[in-house]
Amino acid sequence: MNAVNIKIASVMTVIVTLNSKDAEDLDQALGAVTQGMPDYFENELAVADIGALQIEPESCNWAGLIALFRNHKLQLVAIRHAPALLHDEIVAAGLAIDHGVTASASTPPASAETARNEAASALPQPGGDIQDEVSVSRDEETVSAPPSQRTLFIDMPVRAGQRIYARNADLVITATVNNGAEIIADGSVHVYAPMRGRVLAGASGDTTARIYGASMQPELLSIAGIYQVFADGFPEQWINRPVQVRLTASSLDIAAVG
Repeated sequence: MNAVNIKIASVMTVIVTLNSKDAEDLDQALGAVTQGMPDYFENELAVADIGALQIEPESCNWAGLIALFRNHKLQLVAIRHAPALLHDEIVAAGLAIDHGVTASASTPPASAETARNEAASALPQPGGDIQDEVSVSRDEETVSAPPSQRTLFIDMPVRAGQRIYARNADLVITATVNNGAEIIADGSVHVYAPMRGRVLAGASGDTTARIYGASMQPELLSIAGIYQVFADGFPEQWINRPVQVRLTASSLDIAAVG
């Protein structure tokens, strides 16, 4: 038996673009992003993009940057867009050099992507002006249903930044869908745990698809490209109640199950 087995796998990482070298500014900016939510980042792997900065050799405290990220539950593992003259000291600090190439992933149909992009601008953005010192994105790992499978079952929590896509299938999730997550199905979506994040059913245009949730507080709901954003929160009468969402005419109808 080999002592190790090597597999090449895609890994979801948080990309933090730095627009300042000042540690205090960065700390405040990351705090503005998380708004004090302890589970916003869950010790996720992070890559710092320093392409917008001018950094001279030996002028950056890489250990301090690692510690700063760790304070916000981010595990800094690599530096992106670093000039060659910084590579040696970055590696010496225990970090990798990231060249900004990400693995390709399955892309949802245009109708789902369009709805998601249009709705994004309507969602509330956390933080104030100090947030301009960083921008946060994620290299997303997409999980798709096999072509022969008509239902995709997910038994693990869906974390912020993760996208689950059930291509040509229904989607059944038995664990929490967190804020910042996105779940998509060409068929219907069933979530038997707290449902937050963005939920898109009928992504390929199926107007008969439905969304079922045992406890819903979503950021966005969409069926066949018709979407509704809950910038002011989900209606209180439906919170913590089993509900279904279906498309009637050109709007979403929310009703109690049973």
